[in-house]
Amino acid sequence: MYFIEDISAAVKAIQKMLKINQTGEYDTLTRSRVIEHQEKNSINATGIVDYETFISIHAAYRYEIIKENAKTSILENPSFPYKLGDFDENVEKINILINDIFEDYLLESPIPTGKYFGKDTENAILRLHSIFALESTSYLDEILFDRIIKEHKRTLRK
Repeated sequence: MYFIEDISAAVKAIQKMLKINQTGEYDTLTRSRVIEHQEKNSINATGIVDYETFISIHAAYRYEIIKENAKTSILENPSFPYKLGDFDENVEKINILINDIFEDYLLESPIPTGKYFGKDTENAILRLHSIFALESTSYLDEILFDRIIKEHKRTLRK
């Protein structure tokens, strides 16, 4: 772990990632949010930001940033759910993301890239629900989209 000379700055960074007021003081609110995070992520709930806790808080914060940016930068004015017969620029981007995931899993790319949500896209959506152990539907909702974005970002880090 890094040596921290400025404790106040480190606490402010943790508070920012926990989305609470950045006072720079490790107060009771900060400690309780750390404990909540530890419990939610199966980390020993001590209220102390050790290495494991810091990495987990940072990863959760980055995921939220990625998720927020993905919805606004990848899709323009998203309109969930996307389903059979939809046709627009967002569907084209969705098809590209799906193909990237299938390629990463070494599966045959199931759909042609294009602006149409056809039967091939629908079948790919059903298969992704199965791969990610989600409730099976033939449409793309925000839950599956978030998982697609998470997988896509994971593959970019390789």
